[in-house]
Amino acid sequence: MLLSNSVAGILRPVAARVSSAALIRPYQTERHQSSLRYPLAGVPTTQYVPPSDKISSTALSNGIQAVSYEGAGPLASVGVIIKGGASFETHQTAGVFHFLKHMALKSTNNLSSLRLTRVIESLTDSFEVRNGREETSYYAQLLPQNVPEFLSVLAEVLRPRLPEWEVRDTRPAVLAESEASKNDISTHIHDLVHQTAFRTQGMGRPRFIPAYNVERISETHLSETVQNFYVGSRIALVATGVNHAEFSEAAEKALSGIPKHGGNVVQEETKYYGGEHRELAPSGTHLVIAYGSEGRRTAGADFVLAKVLGGGAQNKATPGSGASSRLYQNVVEKHSWIASARPYGVLHANQSLIGVQGYTPVDGHAEPLAAALETELKQLADQPISEEELGRAKAQFKSTLDSYFATRKAIVSNLGSTVLAGTGTPASISQLAVVDSVSAKDVQSAAQRLLRQRPTVVVVGDATGLAPRS
Repeated sequence: MLLSNSVAGILRPVAARVSSAALIRPYQTERHQSSLRYPLAGVPTTQYVPPSDKISSTALSNGIQAVSYEGAGPLASVGVIIKGGASFETHQTAGVFHFLKHMALKSTNNLSSLRLTRVIESLTDSFEVRNGREETSYYAQLLPQNVPEFLSVLAEVLRPRLPEWEVRDTRPAVLAESEASKNDISTHIHDLVHQTAFRTQGMGRPRFIPAYNVERISETHLSETVQNFYVGSRIALVATGVNHAEFSEAAEKALSGIPKHGGNVVQEETKYYGGEHRELAPSGTHLVIAYGSEGRRTAGADFVLAKVLGGGAQNKATPGSGASSRLYQNVVEKHSWIASARPYGVLHANQSLIGVQGYTPVDGHAEPLAAALETELKQLADQPISEEELGRAKAQFKSTLDSYFATRKAIVSNLGSTVLAGTGTPASISQLAVVDSVSAKDVQSAAQRLLRQRPTVVVVGDATGLAPRS
């Protein structure tokens, strides 16, 4: 509220006689008592100890590689990574690893399905199983004191009994998940890209069981897969937040019954071919244009290239989300009919797929969408990027990697994959050195290398007017 002139005139002389220092002085204390920059008398000093980045590894008597990462935090995590997935299947056994995923909580020789489920739920609320193209994994996070008992439970899970009636009763759930994956556009396109790029062999085989094989997969197929793949020489056991000596001792005790070797395993050759796949859908156009790459060997340049492309969705760009990237500035911003444009990238051990993807809800725009996406890749191949753009892309990629490896699940998965790849136990979980060595010339060479190949083009929706790319 404004003071009247008369009241203000009365207060002004009083305020002039009282200095600000006089008002503050009664509340001042000695310097060492008023600032946290100085130690308090009688209070012992403390020193920050950063979390340990130590990785330890022990080979168990049956060949299982037990690996631990000390890390930080009150919880432990445990994962079993098995070198076996869809890329090891054949036409006759297609979907067998997907089926085994659904048999994870079924009966064993020692526990009923109900008892096994109750024991696991008494130890953790985060048990999950994932079947991939290269690996199958079992993972949970739990209290450190529950790790030894959980290892004993894992030994049961890895040796399912597989009676005919449990296999029969599991078929509907396996089929339902397979069909549901087709309704998830991202998952469906991801599978189509792999099948088209690698022609349904090796890494081109789908993660989910094909409908023709749901009734054909038998307990014999499942049992043979367990005997051949669920063996010590193909298993990495990884934990975080544990004492390595205690962990490896408990693992030896719990998992020593798993055999070291299984039968002969033959993996189909994975070869990049490229090609096109067009699938009709109600409206709009989902488009992916991808190229084969050389897996982990070229991963640094490939994924820095992806960060340079960047991208985003219409009217959803914010700082740090790709608002200054090429795909957003040159594609999404300039074409109101393009809803989103992003890089496409997936890394496997020996084969990767790198490219671009986009979506438009407007029918009849498949060709201009493809042309707009391709233009950005071609420009990267034609001339090197600036050091400023390179630095921004590398910083963003480092942030992505750090965020990813901040999770226990990512640490377990990466350590397991690295050990099973035969490259030894890594000295650190950090992957930043791979990014630091990438130059602007490396990014340009990566784009040129990709564009020399036959592209993999997958369209779901309206493909009207789209010219052949291969």
